[in-house]
Amino acid sequence: TLGVVLAFRDVRERLELLQSEQEMQTARVVQMALYPKSDPVVPGFEISGLMHPSSQTSGDYYDYITSADGTLTVVIGDVSGHGLGPALEMVETRASLRTLLSDHCDLGPAFKRLNMILLDDLPEGMFVTLFAARIDWQRRSLTYAAAGHQAQLLTRQGEWVRLDSLGLPLGIESAASDRAPQDVSLQPGDLI
Repeated sequence: TLGVVLAFRDVRERLELLQSEQEMQTARVVQMALYPKSDPVVPGFEISGLMHPSSQTSGDYYDYITSADGTLTVVIGDVSGHGLGPALEMVETRASLRTLLSDHCDLGPAFKRLNMILLDDLPEGMFVTLFAARIDWQRRSLTYAAAGHQAQLLTRQGEWVRLDSLGLPLGIESAASDRAPQDVSLQPGDLI
């Protein structure tokens, strides 16, 4: 009797593990389908993005969002943690930001509204770091907002310029993104 009970437990645990792995793989397929299918074409600019998550599902995020006036915003971000929970929060962040930026060109109000949405929805201790750059190809400039996301660098003629975060990560407190977006003029050969 003991051998049969142990064998049954082992099979049940293996089936549960297999089901969990299949669910994570399905979540990864859904998440990967939300990333941009192609890079945008903007006169005078080369824009490219690539994502390699460190686990099957994660809170890593990048996107290209076109506003109603035709302006392009490039977005990168990260939801704290790894796994299914952060992946789901990334989907919410993506959907909310796409809705906000499709109507509003100004990054400041969009970040403030997104912060309020995430404050209501994120579990305790979870947050989102986010960088968004709206490109004005005619003026050869960009306007950026950054909430806790510190990895942005601009290289110009071999020199590095840091594009600092302008506020706390989103979803932590109501004043997370209280600094105004910054304007940066661009020159041929600049790389961000």
